[in-house]
Amino acid sequence: MSGHGFSGKKHVIQDIIRKLHAGLSVEEAKERFEREVGEISST
Repeated sequence: MSGHGFSGKKHVIQDIIRKLHAGLSVEEAKERFEREVGEISST
């Protein structure tokens, strides 16, 4: 996910949320978030 900037991360987060609503487990969502978005920082 590096180099995709905020807009790429936003797309991934939106997709994770959609999948949570469709039945994705919270644990799977956390793993995908960490893998594709990584740490959240204010910078």
